[in-house]
Amino acid sequence: MFLNPKRTVKANVRKRDSIFPGLGTTYRISLSDDGPSPQEIQKREFNKFTDKAVDEVSTMIGCFERSEKKSKNPNSDKPLHFEKLDSEFLRLTVSFFQTIQEIKYSGDTSQHAKNRITTSLFGITRWLDNKYPSWNSERAEVERNSKEIEKRVKKEFRAKRFYKTKFVILALATFWVPFIFCWFSLQKKYPKWFKVISFLWAIFVAILVYRTPKT
Repeated sequence: MFLNPKRTVKANVRKRDSIFPGLGTTYRISLSDDGPSPQEIQKREFNKFTDKAVDEVSTMIGCFERSEKKSKNPNSDKPLHFEKLDSEFLRLTVSFFQTIQEIKYSGDTSQHAKNRITTSLFGITRWLDNKYPSWNSERAEVERNSKEIEKRVKKEFRAKRFYKTKFVILALATFWVPFIFCWFSLQKKYPKWFKVISFLWAIFVAILVYRTPKT
């Protein structure tokens, strides 16, 4: 049996006394495999396959929407309403995503599961080829727009996360050092209740400091 060179193999060396007189100390070497199991590798590859298939169908949907809009109302900048999309195209795409959900829920990562996904995906491809032979020409524009949307979403997410972090720091600072940080709560982005609490707390601390006996 040959070892896979891509797997991580660890050698365990154990020292022990020989059972035969006069041979002294002997060593026992055993190999243990700490790499991922075949099931884990198969699951990882299957997840990559499904992610790639979902991205491809999402791109197809974008190409279809652009092709459909050009054929019906090329001068409009508004996206097509969901109810106005072709019923057969909707059926094919919904069936694809249902297949993905069923397979993931069952935990099946076999070649048969991949074949089901591939069959559903190419059903959409064949329909687009028959309905809009030039649909693939929209791919570059759709992928560019999707990347821009992804960048914008990530940027907004980072901004919201930074705002939450700053809000927590401001709340703690207002509690401990109200005379300095309560002024930052005057910014419009902070809620009214926070401004009221911060200034009331500042006044309360000011009264306590004022009434503290001087030594």
